Amino acid sequence: MSDWHDWVSEDGRSYLRGGPGSLMFVPSGVPHAFSNLSEMPATLFFQAAPSGHENYFMELAELLESGTGKPMLGQMVKLREKYAIGQLA
Repeated sequence: MSDWHDWVSEDGRSYLRGGPGSLMFVPSGVPHAFSNLSEMPATLFFQAAPSGHENYFMELAELLESGTGKPMLGQMVKLREKYAIGQLA
């Protein structure tokens, strides 16, 4: 599988879109993504367990703040490998 849009769970469910106030539970190992498709500002509360994944987001923020706002591909690959994160198209 190379695109998260193609993912289907064992019970036949595929990708979902949430709106304001939505809550989603994503089990470990399930492909997922998030983005704001509107022109309005959005706030996302992301919680992961066990702890440690928050370090990925802190390092990602540092990469984004240190350059042009878009890290180089090599930097992203290295960061994803460090946290065992696979990137889907």
